[in-house]
Amino acid sequence: MANPQVNKKVRVSGKSTTTHPSAKSLTPRTHLGLERIIFFSDAVMAIAITLLALEIRLPEKLINSSDLFQELIRLSPHYLGFVISFFVIGLFWISHHRVFEYIQTYNNGLIWINLFFLFIIALIPFPTSVLGRFPAEFTSVVIYASFLVCLSLVRIWFWWYVYYRAKLVLPDIDPRAGRYEFMRALWTAGVFGGSIIIAFWSPRWAMYFWFLLLPITFIIRAKD
Repeated sequence: MANPQVNKKVRVSGKSTTTHPSAKSLTPRTHLGLERIIFFSDAVMAIAITLLALEIRLPEKLINSSDLFQELIRLSPHYLGFVISFFVIGLFWISHHRVFEYIQTYNNGLIWINLFFLFIIALIPFPTSVLGRFPAEFTSVVIYASFLVCLSLVRIWFWWYVYYRAKLVLPDIDPRAGRYEFMRALWTAGVFGGSIIIAFWSPRWAMYFWFLLLPITFIIRAKD
């Protein structure tokens, strides 16, 4: 008699795919729907990162070549804004990529939350541009940090929804995976939220505070 716990083979879009025995078999429609969500999300994040680089440009007219070095130095806030935003969007893309490895199906709630997440991602070049033009200014720092707090909170909402509310993930997922991503999004919101408070004292130090994300990410990963 066949063991009912043996993994089943499912044909999806002409490919043979191994699925978890207790997971619902992906229908071609579900498979295609998930792929469209992922491809659209990847495209939005790729375009957002590309737009960040467009802010790093020299003025159309330089008086002479001796001004080039000074103009390159003057653009240093734009370099910093690009580096910070590139890695922030990159970290969110990694998290987004990981969660869709665990998702077995989707519903309208996931689509709308994901769309709201991408809405904020698409806007990130704007606060990055403001930060590049007005570096270490209270208003620009608070605007930038506020966007990242909102993005982190939406990410927390997303993970909570797919893991606990709608239970869209595979049933055998290690709980540590969801806990790690949830904690990282929570710490991201905490770092940028804390920087808003620090900005009342020193906007420059508030920007330095953002770099805590790197060691925090590695610490959370190590503990998990």
